[in-house]
Parts: sequence; structure tokens; C-alpha cells
Amino acid sequence: MLSDTLHALLVDSRGRVWVGTLSGLNCIEDGRIISYAGAPGLARGAVYALYEGTDGSIFVGTSGGGLSRFRDWRFVTCTTAEGLSDDVINQIVVDDRDDIWMGHPRGVSRIPPQRRAARRAAEHRQERLRGPAPHPAFVAASASLASQQT
Repeated sequence: MLSDTLHALLVDSRGRVWVGTLSGLNCIEDGRIISYAGAPGLARGAVYALYEGTDGSIFVGTSGGGLSRFRDWRFVTCTTAEGLSDDVINQIVVDDRDDIWMGHPRGVSRIPPQRRAARRAAEHRQERLRGPAPHPAFVAASASLASQQT
């Protein structure tokens, strides 16, 4: 684990246990602990909130890096630069209209499904240009092999 100070826990629909700590995000899957510290696209800092969306996306609220979404082995982050009211996200819930509500030091913000759909379309266009993201276990194994060769 990245830290022994836990802020958030989530068991997702696939049985993975997501752990938000003072130092970042971890996932326990099939008895293995995967640390996502420094993962491309993931906001840095403490993880205060975790939520699984209806499409299986994992939403990650951070202590200053905004809101990250994990889907298809890729993180995408939204911050105040993209329109969030605050980059500290303390709570995440989804209502029956599929609106994402976030609690933060400045109050409460909402992201409606239409706004997320537009962002996903833009992400999809970018993904077609750069190709699919590799599985994190492959990235870790590749990094381990590279360090052994030097």
C-alpha cells in the first residue's frame, strides 16, 4: 500500500477493492495490491472519495488534483481548468438521473450525463489517435524487466 492512512474504500462490481490513501490510489485484485501512484492521467495527492459509476467507471476524488475517472485501463482527470468548482473532492455520489454530485470545500457541484458524454467522445477521438492503453500489470512487468537489463 502507498500509505497506512486510509481515506476511502470501495468494492466495485467486479469484486476489486479500491483503497484511497494519504499517498494515492491502490487496488486489491486477485490477492495482489496494485499501486496507481504516478499513473498517467491520475490526479496526484491523497484520495478522499471513491465511487463506481453505472458503466463501471471508478471515480476518484482527490485532495487537490480534482476528479479522476478510471475506465478501460486509463485515467482521465478533470480539474478547475476544465470547469470544476474546486480541485479538492471530499465526496462523490450519483443520483437516479445519473448526475454525479461532488462535495468540496466550496460546496456542491454536479456533472450531468450529457457533459460526461461529450467528454467521453473527445477522449475516444484522442484514444483512436494514440491507441489503447496497456494493462497496468504489463506496464509494471515491462518496467521491472527494463530495470533488470540496465
